[in-house]
Order: sequence, then C-alpha cells, then structure tokens
Amino acid sequence: MAPRWNGQAQDPEPPDLPGGAVDVRLPADPRQLAVLRTVTEGVAVRAGFGPDGVADLKMAVDEAGALLIAVANPLEELRCRFWTLGDEVRVAVTAPTLWAADTSSFGWRLLKTLAGSLLANLSPPLARIELTQSVRP
Repeated sequence: MAPRWNGQAQDPEPPDLPGGAVDVRLPADPRQLAVLRTVTEGVAVRAGFGPDGVADLKMAVDEAGALLIAVANPLEELRCRFWTLGDEVRVAVTAPTLWAADTSSFGWRLLKTLAGSLLANLSPPLARIELTQSVRP
C-alpha cells in the first residue's frame, strides 16, 4: 500500500536508478522559476522529449513551481525532483506553505491540462505537486 500524506496516496522517494534523480532546491522566490525552467528543459531533452514535449513539461513544472511559491513560506526552499521510469518523467515539487494554493486559478487549470497524471496536496504545512509526463518525440 502506498504511504498516505494528509489523506492522499503519496509515492515513495524515487528508486535508486542508474544515473539517479535530479534534485533542485531553490529559494521560494518567483525569480528562481527561470532556473527551474532551464533544469526542466535539460531533463526533458535528455529523456528524449521532442520540442512540443519539452515545451509542455517546462510549462507544467513552471506552473507547479509558481503555484507553490505563491503560498510558500518565503524563508523556505522550493524543492523539485525529477526522475525517469521507463518512458515517463516524474516530477515532484514541494514547498513548506503558509496556506493552501488556489485550485480555481488559471495556473492550476493549465497544470491539470498539461500533466499526463497529477497528484497534489496543496495544504499546509508542506504542499506537494507530483506530475508524470510520457516521453513524446
């Protein structure tokens, strides 16, 4: 049975894979989203995504980061972890938050559209958004 986190299923930490996972920790500051987009692009290209897939994954991770930064404790970090399983790239974005993220926002609707699958817990004290995207050449 998957671990539960605030009443929702939570995947465990990524397995030990050859090449490992990419783990990024940034200040919870909107100015850091450019760094997150750059790392996302590198991960997507390395995983074999085509141009459209790279753009979709970058936009999805950017929206996830922006949603959490908007409610994050500004003294804390935003953490983003990428790992590849088969033909999928999984991304988990977490941040200590002060209040719940807005699920009625355009950014949330866009994220739901872009992500192949989406699991989220947007409540304090630690919000988590996990998305999976299939590699599309």
